[in-house]
Amino acid sequence: MTTVSKLDLYLLRVVVGGAILFALLTIVGLALSTISLAVDDELRITGMPYTGEAEVRDAPPALVQADVSSADATVVGLDGGARGLLIAERLAEGLPALGICAAVALVGLRVLDGRPFVRSATWAVGLAGVFLMVGGLLQPAFAAYARAAVVDFLGPQAVTAGGDQSGSYPGFTRFVMLTDLSPIGWGLALAVVATAFELGRRMQRETDTLV
Repeated sequence: MTTVSKLDLYLLRVVVGGAILFALLTIVGLALSTISLAVDDELRITGMPYTGEAEVRDAPPALVQADVSSADATVVGLDGGARGLLIAERLAEGLPALGICAAVALVGLRVLDGRPFVRSATWAVGLAGVFLMVGGLLQPAFAAYARAAVVDFLGPQAVTAGGDQSGSYPGFTRFVMLTDLSPIGWGLALAVVATAFELGRRMQRETDTLV
């Protein structure tokens, strides 16, 4: 029979405690940022899509041109629709971390109890994969639509090429969405781990029945 050393138990308790602590800090951070986005009159929005030429001081001869693709903007009196999208972006960003921390904490506690292969552990790992995929795919979508709403709030004069006006000058781009499909791969990987836990649970049940 395999024995677990005191060092292993100590390290496992540290991991479980760290996962719980990080989850709590994530929840507090999400709550504070949600309140700030909902009630603050002045908001600083990062990663606004921007088109323009960067001014480089004392540029080397080899540098032909430098362009700016994003900028941070401080906006006052933003409307509720844009605020709601910014809040949704922030919540979607924190969803994967909460799912993974919950799964790590629950599986760690089950291991400390000596019964890691239980249905709750399988569900925790599976849901962590779902949270990872959903949050990872929704976050850039919410980010793009939120910044588009901010640009609409600012008006056509803030848009590159002046909106309905002729000519082109530096300004914000109305809609840009960058999609990262890696959360799908990570979610599928966690689905495989959840399947392994389910098979282990069935084998453990059969072993207990034989005993």
